[in-house]
Amino acid sequence: MDDARRFGRYIRQLREERELTQSELATRAGLAVDSVRRIERGQLSPSLRSVAKLATGMELSLHSLFGGYEAPGSFLADRICDLLAHRPPEDVLSARRVIVALLGT
Repeated sequence: MDDARRFGRYIRQLREERELTQSELATRAGLAVDSVRRIERGQLSPSLRSVAKLATGMELSLHSLFGGYEAPGSFLADRICDLLAHRPPEDVLSARRVIVALLGT
């Protein structure tokens, strides 16, 4: 499978996990619906700007988006970091305490 098709399937998977339609993602990302469709089918290789817009539309950092593409096992840890990045410091400290309680130091 070529890179464009593989990346398109990955974008579709991320979109579906968020229960977004192609139209909803396009609106959130500021892209045309046809562009999202073509990217997901592997018919369009998106520019870095479009990839950044897709990430924003799915509330992901580029780091998480690319990290999950290259190393699927690391995606969950990256996603947790994305979630915490938008939280106040006290929430981050609380999350750390929970993780330490579950996993140890």
